[in-house]
Amino acid sequence: MIYYEGYVSTKSEYKLEMNHFEAKQLKFWNYYFNPNQPELIRFGSGLHRYLSHEQAAQILRDVMNAKMGTKDELLANRFFEHFCKTNGIDSTSLQEFNGALRRSVSRGPSP
Repeated sequence: MIYYEGYVSTKSEYKLEMNHFEAKQLKFWNYYFNPNQPELIRFGSGLHRYLSHEQAAQILRDVMNAKMGTKDELLANRFFEHFCKTNGIDSTSLQEFNGALRRSVSRGPSP
């Protein structure tokens, strides 16, 4: 997979604002893990952290869930579906996240 340096942006029609409670539901380490040391919940060396399209879709799915029952519910749903369609992701079979927090829970506490 090839990544290009640049800015992350979106069409203004898909901009969402999250309140503090909604944002706290989304933890970066639920989605990401350090590929060089997946057992550790910390960044390694380097300046950039890349998320795959699937990880980004998982985040947008969780944003959609956080917006359920709010005035932005439809917008969050449209954003998620647009992202999945644009990136060739089947939104109905998106896997559960498997980031460092999930991995540490499934391994259990360290001795």
